[in-house]
Amino acid sequence: RYSSLTSLLNKLNNLTSLTIFCMRNYSSLISLPNELGNLTSLTFFD
Repeated sequence: RYSSLTSLLNKLNNLTSLTIFCMRNYSSLISLPNELGNLTSLTFFD
């Protein structure tokens, strides 16, 4: 019983870290077009 509880906690921990990883990647995907937009506007003004 104790070992199954431990494995359950490990699975939850893995799921949490995976979710955090996906959220970080998602936010970087969102910020990428903004960075590209800033770069093109800088190039345009130069």
